[in-house]
Amino acid sequence: YHCITIRNGIDADKTFYPREKDECRKKYGFDKADKIVLGIAVGYSDPRKGAKYIIQAARELKDIKFILVGWETQNDAMIEGVDNIRTVPATANLDELAEYYSMADVFALPSLAENYATVALESMACGTPVIGFDAGGIPEQVTEDKGIAVKTADGDAFTEAIRKALSGEVTLKQGKELADVIAANNSVSKMVQEYLQVYNSNVGSIDEGAI
Repeated sequence: YHCITIRNGIDADKTFYPREKDECRKKYGFDKADKIVLGIAVGYSDPRKGAKYIIQAARELKDIKFILVGWETQNDAMIEGVDNIRTVPATANLDELAEYYSMADVFALPSLAENYATVALESMACGTPVIGFDAGGIPEQVTEDKGIAVKTADGDAFTEAIRKALSGEVTLKQGKELADVIAANNSVSKMVQEYLQVYNSNVGSIDEGAI
């Protein structure tokens, strides 16, 4: 069968776009010079979310600040003694999420099982590259210097990828350059247009007797 890939789309126009980094940091109590790693998940207690890997990175990269959005207080024991993690409850405020994405230097996605992750698209649409495992659609999302995918469940490689991204040892797209790539390839309008093209190209070949 002829296969066509249509990538998931997000609102990269009115919702997920780069906000002013310094203003966002000031708003949420961070400094311009801070190195910030962001994680967003629902259900950090689920092993498939890979929370232990981002916590491991925080333990080893003590001079880096980590923000975990979607955190539940019932999981506080997981981060006991880790002083460079700030937890934020789940929020439905998309502008707030875009501000968190925008002020981070790296988005960490340690999922052990993943689809074509929406959070990865949202982060990159806000100008922040992604560090993740080579699970599901993540490797496809971070091609062409949009991020780094390392071997799934390799916590040391995950931490090292974050360190290299923050130190500049690897060059990743970021800011407007990265956001423009996502807007061009992963917008809702592009996704809809591609579905319509498929429909219009096949409508004349439909067997009316089968409808």
